[in-house]
Amino acid sequence: MEPPRDTVPSWIHWKSCTSPNEEAVVSYSPCLKRSSLTYYEIHNLASRFAHILKEGGVRKGDMVVNALPNCLEHIVTSLGTLMAGGVNIAVEIFMNSGETFYEVLDKTKTKMLIVQKGDEITSWNLVKDHLDLSSFTHGGLTTFNKSAKSFKLEHAFVVSREGTPFLEYLRTMNETYSCPSVTPEDPCLAFSTSSSTSLVRLVLHTHKSLIRSGKASKVILHGEKDYLNNTPPTWATNFPGDFLVWGVTRVSLDQWAPPPKNIHEDKLLADVIEKEKIDMVFMIPPLAEAVMKHWHPRPLKMVKHLIIGAMPVREKAVQKLMPAANRITVRYMSSESPGITYNTFKSADHFHDFDSGVPESDLQIRCVNESLKDVGPKQTGCCCANTR
Repeated sequence: MEPPRDTVPSWIHWKSCTSPNEEAVVSYSPCLKRSSLTYYEIHNLASRFAHILKEGGVRKGDMVVNALPNCLEHIVTSLGTLMAGGVNIAVEIFMNSGETFYEVLDKTKTKMLIVQKGDEITSWNLVKDHLDLSSFTHGGLTTFNKSAKSFKLEHAFVVSREGTPFLEYLRTMNETYSCPSVTPEDPCLAFSTSSSTSLVRLVLHTHKSLIRSGKASKVILHGEKDYLNNTPPTWATNFPGDFLVWGVTRVSLDQWAPPPKNIHEDKLLADVIEKEKIDMVFMIPPLAEAVMKHWHPRPLKMVKHLIIGAMPVREKAVQKLMPAANRITVRYMSSESPGITYNTFKSADHFHDFDSGVPESDLQIRCVNESLKDVGPKQTGCCCANTR
């Protein structure tokens, strides 16, 4: 009998056994250098990082803040956190003063931070003066000194590409770990979001809810083999359900270091799409339009399937983008529900302003009043969406 795949670690293990040599994730540097990890490599490296976290004091249910950008190291450390039984929280730093960063640390009461080393890296500059670097070289586990800030950090794992790069360091290890007591109902990931306010809030997801959402959203697939997804780690679209549950190869840009000023994201993405022959792409409409300008006037479609969303979509935008793809899906997601609605079509004639299509199969929608009671027909209320 096939073992149950009801937690993210069990999916990682299953994929490493059934498709060990298949590429799971691909990353392109600003100079178009290609790097990748297979399912076997992801399982192998993530389980070794899980051992490091366990040795550093991370236990089941502990929150681990991950400040790494989009890169292969982020995939390994995120999944390693889940294999250790922890809850991974990706964080972006929008301002050098780090208000949102410190607020996430304070709200989570985390004792472990995963941070990238570099003089141009804001998160590193915010914490390096509080780290005990007396025996520190290029990267690895280190401790925090007492800080004037209110956060409870005790340890940091500093990820570096200097000296022995982080992924190469993991390959030299023998010890692995996967928390044996993780259940589908355990929390595994939290999205940090401010929504329309300036206040940070955390949206927790369990192994069960994320896997269920990944399975439900497979309805948008039409046989695609790879998927360009360059959204920030804090977005719901960055959940690894694409390469784990969907079984498609995720392609993204390596954002380890800021790109040179003469390299623009839209041109780089267009080059990656052409070089990798990408089947499916997710982008916000303005970025998709900018990328498409580097493709026109070529006779072939840019991609088989273009997914757009993360903002209200108008018919005019769809008309501009339709020549770039065989089909377009307008998909809406949120931190609370990784999949809300989708609308797939092959002609712009089948789309009208803000047409969100149909709910994904795992979604419940209610219209309620201020007392959270259902409102009747033609009455005003607020829409509440939640996965089952």
